Amino acid sequence: TGALTNGTTYAITSRITDGAGNQSTASGSFTVTIDTTAPNAPSITSVTDNISPVTGALTSGDRTNDTDLTVRINLSGTGAVAGNTIQLYDGSGTGTQLGTSYTLTATDIANGYADVQTGALTNGTTYAITSRVTDGAGNQSAASAGFTVTIDTTAPGAPAAPATANPEALLNGALPNAQTAATPDPTAEDPKDLWDRIRRGFRMPDLTGPLVDRTEKFYASKPEYVGRMTERASRYLYHIVGEIERRNMPTEIALLPFIESAFNPEAMSKAKASGMWQFIPGTGKTYGLKQNMFLDERRDVLESTRAALDYLSKLHDMFGDWQLALAAYNWGEGAVQRAITQNQKRGKPTNYESLKMPGETRLYVPKLQAVKNIIANPKQFNLALPPVENEEYFTTITKNRDIDIDTAARFAGMSVDEFRALNPSFNKPVIVGATMPQLVLPKDKAEQFLANLDFAQGSLSSYTAYKMESKDTLDSVAAQFHTTTARLRDINGVPAGARLRPGATLLVPKPAGVEGDIPADVAENATLLYEPTRTVKRVAVKVRKGESLASLAKRQRVTTTQLAQWNGFSPSVRLQSGQTVFIERTVSASPKRAGATSRTASTRKHSTRTRHAAAGRPGRANTARR
Repeated sequence: TGALTNGTTYAITSRITDGAGNQSTASGSFTVTIDTTAPNAPSITSVTDNISPVTGALTSGDRTNDTDLTVRINLSGTGAVAGNTIQLYDGSGTGTQLGTSYTLTATDIANGYADVQTGALTNGTTYAITSRVTDGAGNQSAASAGFTVTIDTTAPGAPAAPATANPEALLNGALPNAQTAATPDPTAEDPKDLWDRIRRGFRMPDLTGPLVDRTEKFYASKPEYVGRMTERASRYLYHIVGEIERRNMPTEIALLPFIESAFNPEAMSKAKASGMWQFIPGTGKTYGLKQNMFLDERRDVLESTRAALDYLSKLHDMFGDWQLALAAYNWGEGAVQRAITQNQKRGKPTNYESLKMPGETRLYVPKLQAVKNIIANPKQFNLALPPVENEEYFTTITKNRDIDIDTAARFAGMSVDEFRALNPSFNKPVIVGATMPQLVLPKDKAEQFLANLDFAQGSLSSYTAYKMESKDTLDSVAAQFHTTTARLRDINGVPAGARLRPGATLLVPKPAGVEGDIPADVAENATLLYEPTRTVKRVAVKVRKGESLASLAKRQRVTTTQLAQWNGFSPSVRLQSGQTVFIERTVSASPKRAGATSRTASTRKHSTRTRHAAAGRPGRANTARR
């Protein structure tokens, strides 16, 4: 292209000129914005040690026995936006990156800070931790000032125990044998098994009683079901446990998706609660979970975990008790607060077991206790847990161009089902790059994906978006894009017989020669708008004294003929006072706006929309909070 100007958006086209000077028409345009301006440097607000008994903020120059520190990055004045990334580096001379890049969320931007993990640090090493911001164009800010910390996980040797000796021997000058230093306790090392790591973090008080016993028996009687749940959980637990430990929360919380969704990130309840942590749409939006035509972050493994832990932390701050916080997560904080107030008025205790609550909420914490007991000692229940290594299972890759889900799965060497198990938030068969989505891939598949991505040429998406105009129908749009109406209904999740209004956005096959991606404003605001559905409702009315068929028709604003037809009367019928007569009213339902819950048939076939046997949830309790 030659030199392009920073800050300018170009719509690049091309033409061919032959030897006679004849020039072709222009190609389709390719839009690109030139951005060579780096963000401003961030600053490090604090570095936190997460291991007891030293838990808390460190001072630069401190020593710590935590090998994975939490670094809070101040974003104020950086110009960073959601989708930009934060990198941590060792500025002590090696310049190596610490941990993995962290992608900023809208919540981070709103808060003005982001908490980033260093990843595993090496014992005996002094680090000067710095941070940088990288924008969507790859421009990287200058480094922040360094924060120096030394990692020291080596315990001192045990002091010598006082030796006992015969007093007479001491008087004769005999000394006790010297004691050798004790070796460090091997149980203090990082656990190799993730289940053991979870057990070490249990801190919630135990419950006992018939509800716990009953749930334990249920799980013990269904080893295949427990096996499926724990196998699914193995993909996600390392990430969830790490986030919980970073927030200094009890690791029992990591077991909550067993109760909520059986660790199925595509679970959908009858009350429209969705995902592994079961958020209803309203609460999901409150906690920053995007829900639009292309994406539902209630099913996003990373974002839904972040939102659930934010919500649970808030509830714990509100009630000061994890059992009450869990009750509020299930029933709603307002309901729990009212139950507490009622007990206070009556002079009764206000702990979880003393409150009056619905049956589902009464069983909620005992269910979690039963799962905790099984994880703590599976052999006691004749159950076996699949081995789960205490290491990262997946990594994230930010994508800025559209790509079909089938293509992404193929590039990663995965089946579509395997890919969707880690990326269940995408509603359509295409991933829209304009919103900078994060793809979650097994660590051993990420390199293959990136290599195939580098090798690929041309567009990686088979779809584009089309906004319907006043003259359009599904049939005419299908003909325009050389596909069938049935195929359009399938990829857009439009029910048979439903009609769309002008302004509805459809996903359509991308015409040959079109290279552009779906714009961000379309991805974030697109909706399916349906024409109103008309239904006929029969309404009973009473005949007034002295009323005739004609006067009743006039009062109800219908014709005499209609009134006679609806009731099987002759036009000359004489009505009796108090007689019941039926009026037919045509009722138009409000047009539907299809958003996050509208998924294509090809997407839905990978989703389990179920109320799992271990955690049935009445609509009231579900609606009350998520």
